Amino acid sequence: MYIEVLLELKNKQTDQTYTYKVPNNLENQIQVGKRVKVPFNHRELEGFILSIKDVCKKEFEILEIKEVVDEEI
Repeated sequence: MYIEVLLELKNKQTDQTYTYKVPNNLENQIQVGKRVKVPFNHRELEGFILSIKDVCKKEFEILEIKEVVDEEI
């Protein structure tokens, strides 16, 4: 399972989405609108799940999310 995560980047003019892989142990917690912690440029940031996909056609390494922050939305 893959998710598109909206990250607010303070040094950028616009917000941007990034694709992350969901580990099997977190799949049952994934829901659009929830916040997740993700690795980004040697940091850990919070973002919002915008969409969920079963497959990803990206041709580069996809990192896994670290945790789901929200229990409910």
